[in-house]
Amino acid sequence: SSDLRRRVYANCGRESNERLTRQCRGSRESEDCLTEIGVYSLLFAQPDMPEYILRMREAFTTDDHVWLVLEHCEGGDLFGVMQQTGRGVPAKQLVRWMWQLLQAVSYLHRQLVGHRDISMENILLRGNDLRLMDFGQAVQTRLSSGVPLRYFVAAGKPYYRGPECYSPAEA
Repeated sequence: SSDLRRRVYANCGRESNERLTRQCRGSRESEDCLTEIGVYSLLFAQPDMPEYILRMREAFTTDDHVWLVLEHCEGGDLFGVMQQTGRGVPAKQLVRWMWQLLQAVSYLHRQLVGHRDISMENILLRGNDLRLMDFGQAVQTRLSSGVPLRYFVAAGKPYYRGPECYSPAEA
C-alpha cells in the first residue's frame, strides 16, 4: 500500500528524464497521476475550456490510492462503441466526432499541452458528443518563451503510434 503511494509521488519535485524512464519502466508506469491531476486542474481553471475535454470534479488520496472524480459519460469509450456498431456509425456522426476531437486537441496545443496518448479508448461519449480524457502521459510542448521542448519516449499505445514517433534507446 505504501508502495502504491510512493509510485504516485515518484516524480514529484524531480526534473523529467524520459530516457531513464524508458529504460527502467514499462509504458503504463510512465503515466504520472500528478501530471494528470495538474493538467486537469490547469484546464479547469481556463474560462474557455471546450466541452470536448473531460472535466475533473475532484481529486483526493486515501492511504493507498489517488482517486479522480471525473465527469460522467454514459456512452462509454469510442472503442467499445465502434466494436458494438461495426460499420453502423453514419459518416455525418464520424465527421462530428472528428471535428470535436480536433477542437479539443487544438485547445490543448494553445495551452502548451501535448496529450501523447490519443486513442479510441481515451475518447468517451456523452450524448452525441465526445470527451478527450487520460492526461497521464501529457507534457508541456513549449516553454512560455516559445522554445519547443523535446521528449525522448515513444509515448502512447504502440498500435496507435506512427513510425516517426519511435526514438532510439541511445542517441
